[in-house]
Amino acid sequence: MSDLCTLKFTRRPTNERRTIVIVPIFDATDPRAALTPSAKGSRGVYEATFVLAVPGSETYRIGVSATQLLESGDSLLLSKARLRVDTTNGATIDLIPNGRGALARAVIRVQADNFREAELQACDIVLPMLSALSFTHDVAIDVAGRHLREEATDAFVLECGFVGDDKPFFGIVPLSRPEHRELFSAYREAISGINALYQALCYYKVVEGVKRIRKAQAAAALAAGRVPQGSIEVFPALAPADPYLSESFKPYLGMKFTRVLDQFRTLIRNTVAHLDPFANSLSADRYQDSQRCQEALPVLKHIAREMLRNELRRDPETANCHVA
Repeated sequence: MSDLCTLKFTRRPTNERRTIVIVPIFDATDPRAALTPSAKGSRGVYEATFVLAVPGSETYRIGVSATQLLESGDSLLLSKARLRVDTTNGATIDLIPNGRGALARAVIRVQADNFREAELQACDIVLPMLSALSFTHDVAIDVAGRHLREEATDAFVLECGFVGDDKPFFGIVPLSRPEHRELFSAYREAISGINALYQALCYYKVVEGVKRIRKAQAAAALAAGRVPQGSIEVFPALAPADPYLSESFKPYLGMKFTRVLDQFRTLIRNTVAHLDPFANSLSADRYQDSQRCQEALPVLKHIAREMLRNELRRDPETANCHVA
């Protein structure tokens, strides 16, 4: 695999994980010139590399190249030798150490029809193995990123986290009511988190917290003989200019938040059940479960942020609080 210059992007408002697809263009003299690489991939063999990390270290980056990502692997599991693990389903995983003798990469080869199917297969084999290692060795293990290469064409996919943009400090630390502090805490956990299931759960905690405050306010208004103040919140009618948000928001344009949340009810219920070891719930080790939560995050974040922002605006004591 030939290296590329470091890939850098316009930094988005907050930290996020991105998937980058690189498709080669072959010179006419290249033996592979007759091939037509696709961004979706094609039927064949894929090599999937999971770059390990000590949790909290190398989780998000400003820029990355394939070589930099692959060479950045690290963990708290020490082994100077390369190890080969034969799994119960017949797959083989190579565990490769770095220069300091710590396991740094987990590599597996799978047969698949496209990149997405290859990633699904690889994740559903490698991640449970890493979880087993985490328990048996009593050590935290994270995956900083994934490199998925189509062997026939050298087309590859990088998936890793990128640092969010800098923000100007307003110079004022806002006062907050006690009932708002729990919601600020949940929002900070969500936006700072690296696990999609937990992030979704925290954003939903903000939504439910705002609902609880509004319910108490409505009850107090009725008890005082006043008409409760209603709230109708909707997604924008037009797609945002940001391509990432545009794709995420497209199915919900013009819809009320309540209707959108209804569509996420099953996902959220299963995310909450993720904490129940006896429930048939989502698993961070299952690719499809993790992807469902990852795809829902922009929508859940928008709902949580707008509901909490509107709640602050309704409160006379926080109405003038500057919110980006």
